[in-house]
Amino acid sequence: MNDERTGRAFNSTAKLIFGCSTFRSLTADTDGVLGLGKGGPSMVMQLYTQGLVPRVFSHCLSGKMHGGGFLTFGEVELPNISYSRYDPSRLHYSLSLESISVGGKSLPINPGLFTQSSYRGTIVDSGTTNGILVAEAFDHLLSFISKNVSSSTYTFDGFGYPCFTDDSPSFRDSFPLVHFNFVDGASMTFHPAEYLLEVK
Repeated sequence: MNDERTGRAFNSTAKLIFGCSTFRSLTADTDGVLGLGKGGPSMVMQLYTQGLVPRVFSHCLSGKMHGGGFLTFGEVELPNISYSRYDPSRLHYSLSLESISVGGKSLPINPGLFTQSSYRGTIVDSGTTNGILVAEAFDHLLSFISKNVSSSTYTFDGFGYPCFTDDSPSFRDSFPLVHFNFVDGASMTFHPAEYLLEVK
């Protein structure tokens, strides 16, 4: 294990237990469970209880078919990293989403839709590349994006979702940035390439 902090590298050995699968039943591009949950057997907790890293990790899937992204155990000391606290009493990593904004404008979504409860709220799941919104929030987001993209025409697919068509090289540039705004001032920004799915 190599942990780089403030320019110095610390090498240490850790005993870790994790599993792997030999059978894949789903068709997702990424599949499997590494063990990043909040429970005792998770890799994060194993490293933490051995005194090797703080109880913090960063994880990012690249979204590309050929690998990429990163996984870091311990704190990341970068100026552009912002943190949002999660509810330690909940089973999953549950964050408090306050609002969604598109192109700098906050969407008129009832904040109660994001309230944590037994059946709703915002969770971060390292085992999936999908983002799922409650229907009312999704409908507002989709409607706002669709109405504010003037350089393209769109039709609807079999599920009722818009399909945008445009052959210009700068097509994606006409779409706005989407921000998920959390408590503590943390904001997650999605560029068009991260929320549009290209179909050929």
